[in-house]
Amino acid sequence: MNRMNGKAYGDSNVYSGIRLTEAPPSPSLDTTPPPSDPSPSDSSDNISSSRLGEEVRRVLNKFFVTRLAETILNDGEDNQRRSRQEGNQREGGYQETGSTKTETKDGVANSSSHAAMIDELRRKCSDAEKDLLDRVVDLTNVPERYSDVCVDETVIKSLERVTHIGVTRREQFELGILQANRIGGAMLYGPPGTGKTLLAQAVAKQCKFSMLAITSGDIFQKAWGEDEKVIRAAFSLSRKLHPCIMFIDEADGIFSARRTDDKKHIRGMISEFLSEWDGASGPKGKKNPLVMLASNRPFDIDQAILRRTPMRICLDIPTPQLRERILEVMLRDETLEDITVQEIAKLTRLYTGSDLRSLCVSAAIHCIEEQQPDADTGCYPASRKLYRRHFKAALKEIRATPPNRLLARELLEFRKRQG
Repeated sequence: MNRMNGKAYGDSNVYSGIRLTEAPPSPSLDTTPPPSDPSPSDSSDNISSSRLGEEVRRVLNKFFVTRLAETILNDGEDNQRRSRQEGNQREGGYQETGSTKTETKDGVANSSSHAAMIDELRRKCSDAEKDLLDRVVDLTNVPERYSDVCVDETVIKSLERVTHIGVTRREQFELGILQANRIGGAMLYGPPGTGKTLLAQAVAKQCKFSMLAITSGDIFQKAWGEDEKVIRAAFSLSRKLHPCIMFIDEADGIFSARRTDDKKHIRGMISEFLSEWDGASGPKGKKNPLVMLASNRPFDIDQAILRRTPMRICLDIPTPQLRERILEVMLRDETLEDITVQEIAKLTRLYTGSDLRSLCVSAAIHCIEEQQPDADTGCYPASRKLYRRHFKAALKEIRATPPNRLLARELLEFRKRQG
């Protein structure tokens, strides 16, 4: 026991009033010396007293040793915990033991994992909100850089300006004209496959926003009045995720222009959405999400919805230069032989970003199909090289999404009306 002194865990060798380098004194059970010549009549009493004294000493010694061991272990754990905290503080942050939150160098609390954040949030949600938790987007694998998204730089700056100003300069929206004219939404529109969803995710990640993705299947319910209930739950959940982007894909299928022959529940659903979006219920509107719509047919959307999305950004079919950038990102971990990215870009006129991704995957599959195992080891090559023939074969399989001329013309007219 003397070997386990305080120096193993700290500078002091005294813990909780017990000095570890000294054995605890055994208790004295009898202060008077035993008689030198006990009489036979007292022998049985003395034997009983002796046995009792030995038993008491054994129990007390066991008690002190147990307490001593507990003290050593507890103090050792305390010192280790303090050491970890000091080490983390030297690195510029700390992590709470047993918590899913981590303090970073920037002082921003981030969830240690998406699943842990959802579990923590679940305890605070109503039943209707819990039904939407699987719509909270995991942004872990979203590209770290805007350059991986491959859109025009002015588009990114415009979106960042809307998202950042609303959060970093919130006090400016408490007075003057901005008090009643808060920028609460934006819309991405254009042909299918042009990267609207990926751009929304990239903006959310770069701006450190949460993202809640809502579809028509979430909103439209069978039971009467359930549509409005889902909408209220979506906004209340987004406030718990604040700051948050509420992303609504295929918005034209949800918010199509109202007509006189519309059913009552359709009108009620849109009215409820507009009410929540405007924050009509009072102070909670200050934590309303930035609503970001995505649509292939923006001209079909209700005018009341369009008025609340002053920023409308068109993502069109990529130009040859943009196709080169997209291909460079997609093929940066591949080895190209006898063909260049510039040549592939020229061969892929009218291909969208989604089409280009399918083309590159197909070319890599053709390369793998050609590979043969080693005659000696039976192992296939660990790497691959993509040749012109692989892309030619892929071009026969993956064609550009057939352009809808009517849709293209309507999109062009809508874009002209936006100025």
